[in-house]
Amino acid sequence: MRSAEHPHPPGADRRWSEWWHFDFAAPDGSVGGFLRLTLLPHDHVSWYWAYVAGEARPLVAVRHHDVELPRTSELVVRADGLWASVHCETPDEHWSMGLEAFGVAYDDPYEAWGAERGERTPLGWDLEFEAAGPPSSVSDTSYAQDGEMFGELLVGRERIAFSGDARRTHGWGTVDWWADAGSGSGVEEVAERGAGAVLAVAPVRVEAADGRVTGLLRELRRTEVGVAWTERIAHTR
Repeated sequence: MRSAEHPHPPGADRRWSEWWHFDFAAPDGSVGGFLRLTLLPHDHVSWYWAYVAGEARPLVAVRHHDVELPRTSELVVRADGLWASVHCETPDEHWSMGLEAFGVAYDDPYEAWGAERGERTPLGWDLEFEAAGPPSSVSDTSYAQDGEMFGELLVGRERIAFSGDARRTHGWGTVDWWADAGSGSGVEEVAERGAGAVLAVAPVRVEAADGRVTGLLRELRRTEVGVAWTERIAHTR
């Protein structure tokens, strides 16, 4: 039987998509990040996001919304200045992720909602996700899983040995980012998103083909239970 971890046949709705999302953060909040691979088969494109930030660390972001779909069943995408892989080593247990890209480093992270102007910066990683327990259902077509992320981050000329908590989400179905502020990425929101000190912000610009734009605000927070990413839709226009 084919694992639910792998790509699903697309639904009839043109807005149908499938996504694999990973959040990770160091226990002290010094560095954290997230990646998201979204397949939009009806539009014949993929989205790829890779963001790294932390307390006293500038945001470095890779955001491509016009990447060719993976050429095989393997989740590998390529574009100008981007190579990325998201590989299921063992279903429900172990994933590996690779990245070689050029991103943008922001003095003002909120510029990521605007013209996305900043310093061109290499961003890469070689990361492994190990599950801490079985996945839990978020909806009929999505699930989440807690675990540990470890490996190496490359940010500019800096190499960072990383180990920290992680959470992944896999889902498929219709997601309308631009319908209203109640829509979202399909990532399960942390209930305590308003609690805890904000260590870093990672604004994400989500553009529709017709020019509509949604601003997704992701925040790295220190809460009573540890350091984690939270998110909310900040604006839609």
